[in-house]
Amino acid sequence: MVANYDRYGHHIDSHIPYESNDVPTIVVERTRRNYPGGRDFTYTRIERPAGKPLFQINVNLQDKNKTLYLDEKGREQEYHHRH
Repeated sequence: MVANYDRYGHHIDSHIPYESNDVPTIVVERTRRNYPGGRDFTYTRIERPAGKPLFQINVNLQDKNKTLYLDEKGREQEYHHRH
């Protein structure tokens, strides 16, 4: 796990690597359905003091790396980290 703090010591977020079998099924299914042909999927859970957890998904799609963020219900979200 990696915890990130701002310069005042306030917690920004924590990034926790997850195995695909520990990620909610809907997140894995929607990611693989929306990005067919994608490979090397990696999942990281992002926990934030303000806001619900997100999953950061990294995927190699046509030899380009793509990062996307989904909530626990498999809906794509925007996430602008500050670190």
